[in-house]
Amino acid sequence: MGSSHVARDLELLRNLAGGKRLDYIGYSYGSMLGATYATLFPEQAGRMVFDSAEASQWASLANNYDQMVVAAKAIGRLADRCSTLLTGEGETVHCPFKSEQELLNFKKSLDEKPMKSSEGKEFNGSDLRTFMTSALYNTPEVQAESIDLLGQAKAGKQDAIDELVNQVVNNSAEISTEGQFTVCPSFPRTADIGALVSHIKEVGVPELLGGPGISDDLLSEFTDLDCNALPETGSDLNTFDASGVETPLMVIGITGDHATPYEHGKHLAQQLGKASFVTLEGDGHGASFSNRSKCIDELATAYLTKGEVPKDGTVCKSNAE
Repeated sequence: MGSSHVARDLELLRNLAGGKRLDYIGYSYGSMLGATYATLFPEQAGRMVFDSAEASQWASLANNYDQMVVAAKAIGRLADRCSTLLTGEGETVHCPFKSEQELLNFKKSLDEKPMKSSEGKEFNGSDLRTFMTSALYNTPEVQAESIDLLGQAKAGKQDAIDELVNQVVNNSAEISTEGQFTVCPSFPRTADIGALVSHIKEVGVPELLGGPGISDDLLSEFTDLDCNALPETGSDLNTFDASGVETPLMVIGITGDHATPYEHGKHLAQQLGKASFVTLEGDGHGASFSNRSKCIDELATAYLTKGEVPKDGTVCKSNAE
C-alpha cells in the first residue's frame, strides 16, 4: 500500500485507458504520490501539478514535527484575527480568545480544569489544540463556526461542550489506519531520535506545543515508532528525481500553509530536478482551484491545458489582498 505501489496503480490505469501520458494534479499527500510516479515513470509523466507539496522525507520524524510547528503558528494567527471572523450567516463570532496569548491562557486553564460533557468526558488543553488543528482544514466560514462553537462552550453552554467533545473524538485531521499503512513504507526504518532532538532545538518549540523547552511529553508525542512494527517500513523511495520528464513539473507552495511547510515544497521542486516553483502568499492548504487566488488558478489552468510552464519563482497574491 506504499506510495510506489499506488503510483504503479496509476500507471496501470493510464495504460488501460490508452493514454499516452498521465496529466495530473495532486494536493498535499497527492503531491508526494505524483512525485513518486514522475520518479518511477518519467517518460509517461505529462503535465503534473503538485499543490501544497512535501519533499521526499515527508514521513520522517523531523518532517512530522515541522508540520505541527506550522500548524501551531497558523492557530496563533487564527486566534489573533478572531474578532474579524463572521459565520456563514454573517453573524459576529463569539470569540473565546482574541489573541494568541489569550488562546494559550485558555489552554492552560483547560489543563487545570477541563470542560466536561454531559457524559462526563473531558475537554482539556490538548483537546483544544486538536480541535483548532482540525478547524484549520476547513473553509474560512466553517472555521468561524468552529471558533463560535468554542466560544459558546467557554461561556458554559452544555450543548456546545458536548459537540466539542464529539468533534474531537471524530477528528478530521487524524490519519486513518489505511492511511498509516500507506505512510509506513516511507517512514525511515531506523529513526534517528538524536537528529530529531537536534532539529527541535534548531527550530524551537512553540508554546502551544509545550515550549519553549523540550519536555518528555513533547518527545513522546513526536517519537511515534508504530511503523517499525511493519517489515515494509523504510522500503519505499527516499528521494525523488524527475529530471527525465519531458515537460517541467509545476510545484505550488503557500507561505502560511498549516499542513505542509512552505520550505518543504521549495525543497521538493529542487529534488525533482525539472520543476517550476510557484508561491502563493497567504494562509491555507491547497492553493489552486480553491477560491484562494485567481493568479494561481490562471497559471495552473494554462499549464494543464496548454503546457505553459510558469516562470520558476513566480509569486501570486491571495484573492483577499
